[in-house]
Amino acid sequence: MVLVSSHLSTPLPAKRSQHANAKAVAHVNAHSTPRPRRGSALLELLVALPLALLISGLAVQLFVVQLRVAARVQGKLHNQRELEHSAMVLASELRGASAGALESWTDSSVVLHSTVMVAVACATPAAHVVDLILGGPSDALRAAYFAAPRAGDMLAAPVADTSNAGVPLIAINSSSRYTTVTNTQPEPSACAASPLRASSAIAPWRVSISPMASGSVAVGELITISRRTEWRAYRAADGDHYLGKREWNGSTWSITQPAVGPLLPNDQGGFQLSVMSANGTALAATDTAARMVHLVLRMPRRPHNPAAPYDSLLVQLALRGGR
Repeated sequence: MVLVSSHLSTPLPAKRSQHANAKAVAHVNAHSTPRPRRGSALLELLVALPLALLISGLAVQLFVVQLRVAARVQGKLHNQRELEHSAMVLASELRGASAGALESWTDSSVVLHSTVMVAVACATPAAHVVDLILGGPSDALRAAYFAAPRAGDMLAAPVADTSNAGVPLIAINSSSRYTTVTNTQPEPSACAASPLRASSAIAPWRVSISPMASGSVAVGELITISRRTEWRAYRAADGDHYLGKREWNGSTWSITQPAVGPLLPNDQGGFQLSVMSANGTALAATDTAARMVHLVLRMPRRPHNPAAPYDSLLVQLALRGGR
């Protein structure tokens, strides 16, 4: 009995020991698991937010700088186009002019007789009346038709060809005959018998003129019609400065039309003009020794900003001669 009792009582303490060990391990594992750190997310947010704002600010600043650079480049390209256009316009007005075509000038304006049409006299139906015809589609005369002639224009006819043999161009220009146009109208039936009429699709012009001081227009002569024109720097109603053009209609000037601008004010060199002799000496107004015209245009890159840089253009043209 004693042996059996001792055999049965031996396993009970072992089971209790295993159960206690399991509880101890669970208790240790529970205490060894790391707990989340309270406040770490807020700290990271406080650090990341200023960095994000700084990066965003730099990106916006870079974008604004790029916009300003693009605007300056665009403004420069625009001004270059404007100045190139003005150069072509002024060159077309002055390149074909003789010194005698310049009537007067100042440092900011010039009055000249600008060519309107070059044609051939094909008939003289009455005294002080001449019919003018232009060339065909491929004729150089067709390209020299810039505007319809009108009263108040000037008609120029050369001297007889036989007197021009070996004569310098300036002498030919000086001996040309000038008169004023009093009336003009297209005349489709004019010059029907002329061989020039068959090659021209443009109707001839019938032009009435004042009596010439010497001689008259002869059939076959090359006729030039010019118009009194003024180019000048002026301040428009919007307060900006422009280079404008106006024309004489025989009794009054037309309204000045802006051609280039806005320019810098004239006291800042927005438009400067000088007329020079053959050796480059500046001349006073109406001097018959004029041989070259010197033009300078200055345009602000950013209008209405007096501190802005400007773009400039220099045009220098040689005149054909004097009369």
